[in-house]
Amino acid sequence: MAGSGRNDLCRSALNDEWDSHPTWSNEESGFLAPKTNVYAEALHRSEEERHEYDFYLDAIVRIISMLEPINNKIASLPNKERGSFELKANLGGSGKSIHQRVIKNIYGREARLEFMQAMQGSPLLAIPVVLTRLK
Repeated sequence: MAGSGRNDLCRSALNDEWDSHPTWSNEESGFLAPKTNVYAEALHRSEEERHEYDFYLDAIVRIISMLEPINNKIASLPNKERGSFELKANLGGSGKSIHQRVIKNIYGREARLEFMQAMQGSPLLAIPVVLTRLK
């Protein structure tokens, strides 16, 4: 998957088509390829890290696109209803595990539960703060 914001040099130099996996890491395979050099191993590690970053960036974009309509809905509610507005554990989405993992990466393991509870219990205060931080 290609990252966004690439220029011509990036497109010509970076690998978006091939994924290398060393075969010596699997002892069950009958064929053992010779180990590659340190440069190939470093390239493999950097591609793995890039994949992980792409995953988290995509997850953040999905959470932003999920929280923005909720934030707009809260802003359009009458003042009397804003204070009583609450969200379920999935924050209006299909599941909560990805949201919690992204929130944990941004705020830390201990603060994750606090922020998830704040977004559920008092979204009027918490969602704009989290949305700004995600952006």
